[in-house]
Amino acid sequence: MRAPPRTTRLACVALLAIAPLRALAQPLPGDDAIAKLDRAEALIAQQDAAGRGAGAILGVLTEADRAALTTAITEAAELTDAASVAIDAAIAELDAAPEQDERTTDRRFALAIERRELRLPLARARAATILAALQDDPRTRTALATTAINALHKVTLRGVAIDTRGSIIAGEALLLLGEPGKALDSFNAAISRSAEATPADIPGVMDTAEARLGRVVALAQTEGDHAARLALSDCRAKTPFESGGALLALLLADTSVHLDLLAGVRPCSIAGYLGALEAETEESVYLPLREAISARIGALWRVDAWTPASAPPLALAQHALTLAAEEPTRSTAVRTLERLLDRSDELTPTELAEARLALAMVDRDDNPRRAVLLLLEIAAGDSPLAPTALRNAYAIGKTPRHTDLADPLTALFDRTLAMMIERAATDEERQDLWLRRAALFESVGDAPRLIAAYDAIPAGAPKKASARRLALSLATTLLLKSPSADGAQALLTRADAVLAGSADRTDSFTAMSARLLALVELGRFDEAAGTAEAMPQVTPGAEALAAVVIDRSLAPLTARIFDGELRGDAGASRTAAEQLRRILDSPRAQSLEPSIPRQRAMALALLYAGQPAPALAVYDRLSGDGVGVDTWRAEALTALGRADEAFAIYRRAAEGFEASGATGEPDFWRCWSGMLEILSSRGADGAQRERILVQINRLALIDPQFGGEPFRSRIERIRRAMKPTGQ
Repeated sequence: MRAPPRTTRLACVALLAIAPLRALAQPLPGDDAIAKLDRAEALIAQQDAAGRGAGAILGVLTEADRAALTTAITEAAELTDAASVAIDAAIAELDAAPEQDERTTDRRFALAIERRELRLPLARARAATILAALQDDPRTRTALATTAINALHKVTLRGVAIDTRGSIIAGEALLLLGEPGKALDSFNAAISRSAEATPADIPGVMDTAEARLGRVVALAQTEGDHAARLALSDCRAKTPFESGGALLALLLADTSVHLDLLAGVRPCSIAGYLGALEAETEESVYLPLREAISARIGALWRVDAWTPASAPPLALAQHALTLAAEEPTRSTAVRTLERLLDRSDELTPTELAEARLALAMVDRDDNPRRAVLLLLEIAAGDSPLAPTALRNAYAIGKTPRHTDLADPLTALFDRTLAMMIERAATDEERQDLWLRRAALFESVGDAPRLIAAYDAIPAGAPKKASARRLALSLATTLLLKSPSADGAQALLTRADAVLAGSADRTDSFTAMSARLLALVELGRFDEAAGTAEAMPQVTPGAEALAAVVIDRSLAPLTARIFDGELRGDAGASRTAAEQLRRILDSPRAQSLEPSIPRQRAMALALLYAGQPAPALAVYDRLSGDGVGVDTWRAEALTALGRADEAFAIYRRAAEGFEASGATGEPDFWRCWSGMLEILSSRGADGAQRERILVQINRLALIDPQFGGEPFRSRIERIRRAMKPTGQ
């Protein structure tokens, strides 16, 4: 017979190869049963890991814990019932199968032995015991506890961990059935069996703990409270309690309170809870432990009916937080905590820290300064609450806008930042905090401390650029207020020290703007002009700063121009005019939106720098902008030799001033100085001289000083020239 084609043979080989894989992928009877049981065990394990299972039977449950436990274990019990039915059905289906293979055989063993005779009865017994402990009705509690005992009888497999677990569940069920003697025997058996553990068969930590605590509770009901207390004290040195841990400490404290409840002791002692807190030094453990204990204390407050006078300090602090949650009782909470802190010398360090934290949190809105002080007192100590206190102090301090370091809250915020910097865990965190501190110093205008914050951030660090911006911002602010301030100059110098290597054009522009401002207002005008010419392009968002800085250069340089004129020093006026022109002609000034003050200043600078033609072009563009511009336009026309046009403008302007009674205006005297100079420059016969002198004498009646310098000197010079020889 001919062999099949090669491709067909390969296909057959492939099918044979994947056939086992397909078989493995096929569902087997019992998959659903296994899933239900796995889910039930997971729910029980989650509650046991949180200590709620043991708490329901041997300790204390809060309302929240009770609700969570009831929901989870009720679901687990329902799942075990469903899993039991499903397991029986799956076994029957497997037994009826016409063919048996290794997979179906393994599955039947797993269902019949591992699940039905071990895991299912243990899960069912544990769920029933916990549900029994949650019942208020005695008959329901007894029925569930009996269900647990019956379920344990179905466990056929043996081992140290299995036997220990079974004995613990049996002991707890027997306690609930009112048979403490038998329960004590079960717990003793669990402890003895766990001592036989091997590396391959070790009971869980919680099982071992539960066995010892169950024995304590059984002793309380058989031999009395004293024997139980001795056993509880002995537990602290036994496995697993000697290794410590928040949950184990909490279980010990819960059991102590449970003993008080059994013995009818009122109020219950919470010393165990306080001791559990005092034993913890790590915040990550302390905080969840504190939360659990706070809930328990809240439950005990209702049971024991403490009063502010009788409650333990820890309970009083927690109760005040509960009162503060409602606005009508918040003031009562504040007074309660204030009175508690009045006797601070009676409190343990943990009680004192808890009381301070409680008052700070309750009163933070109405009295933020006191709140921060209390928090910083906690932070200064070695309490595990120190990091929490410091974070809360920061949260309170950062909210208001800080403008004065002398303000108590601002000073406390600075102190908070300093402490946080000292305790920062990473360089990045430390840099962030230094930057935040730099921002604080920038907002309050403290230049020396901002310099220190700036220097604390390493060169090249990502936060350095942000710190530099703060330094430049404060430098500019201070320079605008007081350009000679040492702080402003020091800030500017420090920021400039790293400016050369900065690729940030915004930083560069800000720094050079601040430098220009300082140079102008310190009278270093030549350097100011050079700085203006070297300034980089104005970046988006920096236009306002550029306009302020350029405009601030107008007044001092204009004053220098007029000062030179006043002193008759044309060279000084020309130098100042040239410096002003260079600033206004710089690319940065030219890139700004045109403004009338800058254009008038440019025209003036051009005029006094000996460039009347471009000055006139500017005045022509501004014509109509008041008499002041027209008067200066006439000055430019005069300098260009266009005396007739200039005279007409002077005369019209002077008449306007006289008509309005504004003869005290400098431009009134500038107009008359200009007209008289034009008239005298044309040459004058006797009659013309007389008319000029008549006008000068009339002006002297208005103001003998002719408006003061420089107009007085100009007019006096003409009067002397017009007087006949010999007079």
